Amino acid sequence: MLHRFGISATLTMSLAAAAASSVPMAAPADGSLEVSVSQGYDSNPLELNPQALIEPFHASGGSYTRLDLDARLSHAWNPRIGYFLSARGQDRLFPSRIEEAESVTGKVEAGLGFVLFARGDRKLSAAVSASYGTDRNTFVDPATGKMYVTLSDPNTLAPIPDRFDANISELSLDLRFRTSRNLLFTLDSSFEQQDYIEDYENVPTLQSLDDRSLTVRPGLRWQMSDRIRLDVTAEWNDRRYDGLSALEEDSTLAVGTRRRYRTQGLRAVMRVTPADGLTFQVGVGGADRSDLHAGYYDSIGVNGFVAAAWSVTPNVRLAMNVTEVMVDYDRATLDFIPNGERRGGELLRAAASVERDLGDHVTLFGEAGAARSANVDPLYEYDRNWAHAGVRYKL
Repeated sequence: MLHRFGISATLTMSLAAAAASSVPMAAPADGSLEVSVSQGYDSNPLELNPQALIEPFHASGGSYTRLDLDARLSHAWNPRIGYFLSARGQDRLFPSRIEEAESVTGKVEAGLGFVLFARGDRKLSAAVSASYGTDRNTFVDPATGKMYVTLSDPNTLAPIPDRFDANISELSLDLRFRTSRNLLFTLDSSFEQQDYIEDYENVPTLQSLDDRSLTVRPGLRWQMSDRIRLDVTAEWNDRRYDGLSALEEDSTLAVGTRRRYRTQGLRAVMRVTPADGLTFQVGVGGADRSDLHAGYYDSIGVNGFVAAAWSVTPNVRLAMNVTEVMVDYDRATLDFIPNGERRGGELLRAAASVERDLGDHVTLFGEAGAARSANVDPLYEYDRNWAHAGVRYKL
C-alpha cells in the first residue's frame, strides 16, 4: 500500500508530462521500438516479513525473467497539428514456487497535438489523448505469503487472487504555454476510470473497488541558467468509488454513502547539469488526502528523491537514484479499534544501473537495487534486494 501511494503518483505525473511533449511539431514521421529481455534475482518479490508470518513460508526469493516493450510513433501533418501513438508493456515471470509474484502491466495511448499560438518565444500548445492500461498480479496475504483468502460465509473460505487486477481508461488534456525562452507554464488534466475485473459478487463481505478520478496539475518549468532547471507542480485529485462504502469515525460502514477522497499535493524538482553528460536531480513533494465522509482515511504523504546520470563515454552510461516515501494516517488504526495504533510507514529505495551500446541497435544493461520498508504494522515491514541484466534492441 505504501509503495503504491508514493510511486504511482510520481509515474502518473511524469507520463502526463511526456504525453504533451511527445509531438515534434513540423517534423517528419518519427517512430521507435524498444524490446528488452533480462534475467534477474529478487530476494523478496512478495515483499514479506518472515518474522510476521503466521505459518512457515520458505520460498522467499527467486530468479525471474523480465520482458519489456516500448513502441512510439509521432507525425506532424503540418506545423500546427500532429498525432502520437505509444504502447508499453512489462511482464515479470517467476518460477512456479513463487508464481504469485508474477505481474503483467501494459498501456496503449493515442492522441493529437496542436500549436494554438506561436509568436517569437511565446507559444501555446495542447495535447489531447486517450489511453487504456491493464494491471495483473496476485493478491498475496502478507501474513501467510500465499494467495489471499477471505470468508464467503461463516464456514467457507474463498480465494480472491484477482482482487486488485484492473483495467484503466484515461482521457487527458495537457496545455503548455511558453512565455519566454526560459519559462514554461503547464496545465494538465485527466479523467481516469479503474475497472476491477473481478468484484467477487459471490463473497458478500467484499464490495466493488471500481472508481473514477479527476486530476488537475498546474505547474511551471524555469530554466534558471543553461545548466540549472526548476520544475514545480501542484496536484488536485478527486476520487469517487462506485460501490465501496465510506467509513464512520469509528471505522463502521456508512451504509448508503460511497467512499470519496480528495488529494492536494505539491512537488518541486531541481535539475543541475554541471558538465556535459553529467546530470543531478533532487526533488521533494507532499500530498494531503482527505476522506470526505468522516475523515477515517485522512492521510499525509511526503516523498523525496536524488538521482544522477553520467555518460562516461558516448557508448557507456551510469545512473543511480534514491527515493523515500512516508505516509501517516490521522485516524485509521491497525485493528479498526478507536484510539488504537494509527497506520503509517516509510519506504526507502535505492538503485543503480549501467548501459553499454554495442552498435547495430543493441545495448547491454544491468541494474541492482534495494528497498527497506518500515511500518507501524509488522506485516508491511520487509527488506528486498534485486539485480537483473539483459539486452535491449532499439529500432
